[in-house]
Amino acid sequence: MATVVGNLVDNAVDAAAHHGGRWAEVELRQDASSVEIVVRDSGPGVAPELAQEVFQHGFTTKAAQEGERGIGLALTRLVCERHGGEISVTDTPEGAMFTARMTVSHPTDAVAEGAI
Repeated sequence: MATVVGNLVDNAVDAAAHHGGRWAEVELRQDASSVEIVVRDSGPGVAPELAQEVFQHGFTTKAAQEGERGIGLALTRLVCERHGGEISVTDTPEGAMFTARMTVSHPTDAVAEGAI
């Protein structure tokens, strides 16, 4: 969960830093079987035609900088999928809204599956 929250918040803060209102918002929800992470920002948003492409390894909307780019959202998608979930992005009038969902496993589940 730290990887997902960290990458989404890092991207939101970076996007918001270059635009008007400069805010980022995080919402976490959990029930017995899943966790949902919603991160909104005041950045430029994500064009609908890029809504799937932003999760591809190597894709970036950021200007060329030293070092590899386009890793964070690809890693976030991978983590969500490995935990039985998904991630999506919605372009809103205020900016982008990323929603990540993952299945929650309990320590007793891991013992029963032989993971511990």
